[in-house]
Amino acid sequence: MGLFGFCDHSKISYRKFMRFLVVRFFLGFLIGLLVLWAGRFFLIRDFMGTGFNVLSASEKFAFFRVGLLFDLKAIAFVYLPAAVLALFCFRRTAADLYQKFFWVFDLLGQGCLAALTMVNYFYFKTYDRPIDAFIFSFGNESPIAVINTLVEDYPVYLGISGFVAFLLISALIIRWLHPWMYMKLRNTIGHVRMGVPLLATGTLLCALIFIFFLRGSLGTLPLRMEHTAVSRSALVNMGVSNGPINLYWAWKWYMKQDDIPRVHYEDLAQDFRQVGIAEINTLDPFANFKVTLPRDEYIAGNPPDVVLAIMESWGRHIMITSTGNWNPLGELATHVKGESGDYFWLNFLSGGNGTMDSISRLLFGVPSQSLSTSSYSGDKFITSFIEHYKQAGYEIVFVTGGSQSWRNIGNFLGKQGVDRVIDEASLLEDYPNATSGTWGVDDSYTFDKAFNVLSKDRSTDAAGKLRPVFMVILTVTNHPPYRIPDNSGILPPTLTPDVRGRFPYTNTEVIFGTYKYSLNELGKFITRIKDDEELGARTIIAATGDHNLRGIGYSRHPVESVLGYMVPFYLHIPDDYKLSRDIYVPERWGSHKDIMPTLMAHSLAGRNVYTLGCDMLQNSKNCKFSFAFNRDMAVPASGKYACVLSGNTGYSFASIGLMDHYIAVSNDVNTHRCDRLHAYRKLQEDLFFFQVQNQEETEKWLNDLNRVYKPGKNLQYSQGTAMNPSRPMSEETATDSGIPEDSAPASGSTEKDVPEEDGQG
Repeated sequence: MGLFGFCDHSKISYRKFMRFLVVRFFLGFLIGLLVLWAGRFFLIRDFMGTGFNVLSASEKFAFFRVGLLFDLKAIAFVYLPAAVLALFCFRRTAADLYQKFFWVFDLLGQGCLAALTMVNYFYFKTYDRPIDAFIFSFGNESPIAVINTLVEDYPVYLGISGFVAFLLISALIIRWLHPWMYMKLRNTIGHVRMGVPLLATGTLLCALIFIFFLRGSLGTLPLRMEHTAVSRSALVNMGVSNGPINLYWAWKWYMKQDDIPRVHYEDLAQDFRQVGIAEINTLDPFANFKVTLPRDEYIAGNPPDVVLAIMESWGRHIMITSTGNWNPLGELATHVKGESGDYFWLNFLSGGNGTMDSISRLLFGVPSQSLSTSSYSGDKFITSFIEHYKQAGYEIVFVTGGSQSWRNIGNFLGKQGVDRVIDEASLLEDYPNATSGTWGVDDSYTFDKAFNVLSKDRSTDAAGKLRPVFMVILTVTNHPPYRIPDNSGILPPTLTPDVRGRFPYTNTEVIFGTYKYSLNELGKFITRIKDDEELGARTIIAATGDHNLRGIGYSRHPVESVLGYMVPFYLHIPDDYKLSRDIYVPERWGSHKDIMPTLMAHSLAGRNVYTLGCDMLQNSKNCKFSFAFNRDMAVPASGKYACVLSGNTGYSFASIGLMDHYIAVSNDVNTHRCDRLHAYRKLQEDLFFFQVQNQEETEKWLNDLNRVYKPGKNLQYSQGTAMNPSRPMSEETATDSGIPEDSAPASGSTEKDVPEEDGQG
């Protein structure tokens, strides 16, 4: 009879099977630990060296101890199928097959550990953080484009070769060590007489050890994300876990993205108070976001065309990098000079840290990077600036060199009211010989098509009158893999060793050249608009970056922490659409949340809108939300310090002092001064959740927003109108913030006459 009544193992065969399991699992865990610790070593060496070296002995011990537990947990998870299957090898034939094909578990387990360790390393190198939920957004990208980008920007072939070599070496090690360790184990305990109780006890002990590895803890709670906080350095803490664990956490967060927490109006009211808004309207949940735009008879009767160019990876960093006489802006440089009469802000932050993240925040006021692919992509939002222009009779056009299937953006924009989406396929029909990169048609063709739409291809209203156009342009050329398009005439700069050393790329010169190409095409587009007598007189042009250049490595250069989120904001307003109350302060801090309020103030005269931002040409004291905001970092209007809003940045400080606008100089700022900025982030998120849960009410308030509007009535007015000597000035202009008139600066004053907003509630 076998060892147990339900199996045919003898004590001898069962002992052999257990010795096999002990040896193979031990070898699997040993090789797995070597792989994961090798990955951790390279993370520390390449990204965390300075922060790690200053840790105390106790912090380093905690780092290694908790890191070991996370590694054991990860290895236990990848070998869990093998452990579970072993429980069903009751018969010797099954046990023999299990042992024969155990190499499959080794191959898959070790392959998974090695692959995710490499992915975690290069993800950290690119985004300054370990694997997070953003990695799953690549599933919404073009597979071919993603593969091409990986091949161009990362050592994929070397990585694959190393991966295959590792699997072969690990297989050889196991093949060599297994017989030796098996014999050692047999010779050590083979003479011990083992009855059924002892064998059962040994089996149970092995199972308990494996369960401990799975939990990572003997306490009530298993090893979790909060256990990574082993030191005072947030950057070093990011290295405590490993690739497989980070991917597991990322998946959990990703799956929760559509799980909208319940938010009640009382929660919004509390958010208002935290932001510093004391007056709460219990009848209108959105009243604190309502703004009445300046009333101007000329603008109301002659609505301008409005163009917003969202430039791929247009960050500030390259602009301030010394490149000798090489001009990084190309023709755009002629438009940002003071004598051009245009506006240009460098102290400006992107709203999000990815293209779709920034688009969602910029155009819809929604803090969701997955909005276009989510179940609420067709929902209405009070801060949908597309909707505001749509209600004002504008034709909404979206032009991009990429594909409209990217992140489902074509369908999404259609649901949100965009009339036309012109993408890569449309451009190739019009320009069959167009040059293209991995992510789409080059920017020169995108801008040419945009100009043609504005000048020739417009729709009319029911009366046969041309409709004004609100156009969004999304460029794609300045995206990895970088290339300077043929026949562009753009030459890359000659960079010094110091500059090449600061930008950790193998093709830094090409990156700089691609950057210039894209901005040069933007400049040429602006020149064409200005040179066209009709378009030049009626077209407002704005341009900003979607986010900064990837992979520069700010976590290793904390003095540049704010620079990692900075994107410029360019604005051209024809004279007829400038307002007498406009105040241009080039040093003013702002962010994406302020772009649409600025454009609407100069194009949607007298209308009511909802917004969480400020007009950049209005006195900052007259706006409730006068600060620069990125989802991870914010800067108050004073520009004296920056506040870290997210735990994913890797910075060891919660706030830091600033000098010369972006150079961090100290971290002795009282963190309570950041409370209002943290509260704004929560307000933005809660408002989004509230609207998703209350769509009927949201649509009602949005549809009724301007139903009571009549020119010259139902408005409160204050001084200020468009500055155009060729036409009479309007008598009145609406206030746009509910701020009493006596708080506005006197005529002819500048914003510097008003005390700075410090970001405190």
